[in-house]
Amino acid sequence: MPQVFRDAQRKEQIVTSYVVILWSKDRVMGALVIGSRTSREFTPSDVNLLIAVGSQTSNAIERSLLYEQTRQAYEDLRKTQEQLLHSEKMAAVVSSFPVWRTN
Repeated sequence: MPQVFRDAQRKEQIVTSYVVILWSKDRVMGALVIGSRTSREFTPSDVNLLIAVGSQTSNAIERSLLYEQTRQAYEDLRKTQEQLLHSEKMAAVVSSFPVWRTN
């Protein structure tokens, strides 16, 4: 266990704990740590429930990250379109002025 978990376990007087690793594709996203201040055994039903909650949590985090990436890509596209429109307007204004030549 990482030191931060051991410190929290000591501070909160956790006697028994169970850790569910939160995975997304091939990477670890975090961990769901369940603790109890009394000694207890986690039943297979407990473990199945914790795994299901961990899976749902991983999916929610992944969807949130994908949403943020999509939102950022949309915002970048919007800014690029605004810049392109501005450039086109400037080009149209410049091309509407007559050309004066002096000989």
